Amino acid sequence: MSCCNAHDLFPIHCLSLQMLLLRLIGCRLRQMSTAGFQPTAALIIRRMHMSSSAILKMVTLGLATSFIMVGVAHAGPNGVWKRSNGAHIKVFNCGGGLGMRVTKSPTPSKVGKTIMCGAKPNGKNKWKGSLHNLDDGQTYLGYVKLHGKSLSLSGCVLGGLICKSDTWHRIR
Repeated sequence: MSCCNAHDLFPIHCLSLQMLLLRLIGCRLRQMSTAGFQPTAALIIRRMHMSSSAILKMVTLGLATSFIMVGVAHAGPNGVWKRSNGAHIKVFNCGGGLGMRVTKSPTPSKVGKTIMCGAKPNGKNKWKGSLHNLDDGQTYLGYVKLHGKSLSLSGCVLGGLICKSDTWHRIR
């Protein structure tokens, strides 16, 4: 059985276009080397019976897939977020959990202050930890929830009976 038969390839939905192209080229290389050839890239492409436009399309789709995957990889909470008051908050890994630090604020004395560190996962795209309110100096039970390109943050007292929330939007 040849490795280049369509049914021998991994299922298409499991492969990126780059991996599919590399697997096809690898199959041709093995076939040609067992026949005593030392193929060049141009010879491999000619033997694969692919036109230059088909190759260009595959490379373009492969690059597009790479950029899409980079976007998907950035779908977690880490990054810079903008609060409703215009402040920018950097979300990062801190103390084995989720952390937050003010990077820009209408009140310059708040810049560089950490408002959360070590928040632990509390469900899918949810975290729970201590949240320091820079306005009143108090620490509250904080809940963070990621909703695509927005992040909601709630600070609660009395075991979650009274909460104040804000929704942030991703900057980067």
